[in-house]
Amino acid sequence: MISVVIPTYDRPDLLKETLSSLAKCKIPATYRELVVIENGMKTGAEILVAQLPEKLNARYMFVKQGNKSNALNEAIASVDGGVVIFTDDDARFSSGFITAYAEASAKYKEGVYFGGPVMIDKDDPFPDWMEPLLPHSARGYDLVNERMNNSYLGINWAAFASDIKKLGGFDIRFGPGSSTGATGQETDMQRRMKQAGMKQIDVLDAVVWHRVTKASYKEEWLVNRYFKYGISKGVKKHTLKDMLLEFFNAGKYMVRWMVYLILLNKMERKKSKMEIVTRLGYFYFILKKSN
Repeated sequence: MISVVIPTYDRPDLLKETLSSLAKCKIPATYRELVVIENGMKTGAEILVAQLPEKLNARYMFVKQGNKSNALNEAIASVDGGVVIFTDDDARFSSGFITAYAEASAKYKEGVYFGGPVMIDKDDPFPDWMEPLLPHSARGYDLVNERMNNSYLGINWAAFASDIKKLGGFDIRFGPGSSTGATGQETDMQRRMKQAGMKQIDVLDAVVWHRVTKASYKEEWLVNRYFKYGISKGVKKHTLKDMLLEFFNAGKYMVRWMVYLILLNKMERKKSKMEIVTRLGYFYFILKKSN
């Protein structure tokens, strides 16, 4: 059976567009339900869910804690087995999105996880210097010419509910609303799945478009993402050996930044800056953890 889970936090306008797109998808015979789980505050998601067509069999959940990983865990706990498709509240879907996952998962019972291509909906092109530095959430991938390292974005992946429960659910130290500020709750989950011997399966016909807002066009947004990426590294790797390596890398990229400043190479200077910011995020977490 197939369930779709959408966590949402204070974005009713984007959620409305996402639900409208999902309602246009073909519904396979093995489809069970849509779960929209609002976390942190109520901003109208319940009303939007109530207006959805019956074919989606949608239900609304709310958790007071503003933490995406916790919200996902609550949603998973409420699902009666089968495959869960995860997406976000700022997505647009191909018409065969749900059916593609249903067909790909039909011959499995557990021990695998799935993901599809992510395209980008944006108003204007990014600045030339910024494009190569963008995270995959802002530039996408087609899983043929480009992909993430052994993982899928949270906006387009799926797994068996039983497998996620076996691994203890999503780690609340990662993702929006986490106490650490770390990102990547789905990356952490998929890393643990890989370590447990689960197989990764591409579903090329399950295409999602991610809505990228104008806030992502600013260097401040990019700096914040790299800082949070550094925090995530700190949460996962904080042995003495890890810390010494990151300290060495921080010095290396500071030297590179100064060299490219002299050579007037803007692109390489920006790359070095983001690497430095990543180490700042890493040591911010280490120092915070030690206090």
